[in-house]
Amino acid sequence: MEPSEFKYVCVIVTFNRKEKLVDSVYSLLDQSVVPRKVVIIDNHSTDNTMGYLEDTGVLKNPIIDYFQLDKNIGGSGGFYEGLRRAVSLNLDFDWISVSDDDAVFDRDFFRNVSSSYQPNILAYTGSVRLEDGRLQVSHRRRVTNYNYLHEKFVDERQYDRNFMIDIASFVGLVVSRSVVKKIGLPRKDFFIWYDDIEYSLRIREYTKILNVVNAEITHKTEVPSNDYHTQYTPDWREYYGIRNRLITLRLHTRNHVITFFIFVTLSFHLV
Repeated sequence: MEPSEFKYVCVIVTFNRKEKLVDSVYSLLDQSVVPRKVVIIDNHSTDNTMGYLEDTGVLKNPIIDYFQLDKNIGGSGGFYEGLRRAVSLNLDFDWISVSDDDAVFDRDFFRNVSSSYQPNILAYTGSVRLEDGRLQVSHRRRVTNYNYLHEKFVDERQYDRNFMIDIASFVGLVVSRSVVKKIGLPRKDFFIWYDDIEYSLRIREYTKILNVVNAEITHKTEVPSNDYHTQYTPDWREYYGIRNRLITLRLHTRNHVITFFIFVTLSFHLV
């Protein structure tokens, strides 16, 4: 596909990270293939994100659609709202990209995605790097067992060429508008965690997902020097992680015995 034919809209979800948000937004506005719209969903930030966007001139750009929610509905709710607004825009476009506010896109990200376009593939991702240049392989995964939904990160040794994946984080996922209309929106009830995994599994029911190696994103997050994954102390988010994984297993596992067990567990303990 010629870059000029690649028409897309971007969705960014933000909460209390205004400086990172502005870096992310400007990386999109500076793309060699410019987006039709950048939809920003502000999850009721308390750090004066709106004022900062006004002061930095972001809100003066006609490409920007900024929406400040009246309450924090979690990352999952934010992506639900962002995709809902994006897919219904009265614009000529075929693709929607989804990202957090700490994702900075390389200037040729969407040009490189468009150059790798294949008619039978309706979802794409890029390579995620940390600020120190390391690949953050946790964002691109394959399912190794659909009975239990076991996943495996794509090893960095495979980043010498484009490759197929099953699971993509919401850091640089580009999906066809037509697919979103078929599969619906992310689950807003998840609040946080596992929404991207569940949504990827829905995407995979309709199309393959191709990771374009030379389409790069810098993920501005803090990661220890000896690990690829963000470390955290277990907290309230663990509840959502466990609950949402069980729901995802119930919806997508291919083992009906496990599905029944999970359904009973959810019915008695989580619903």
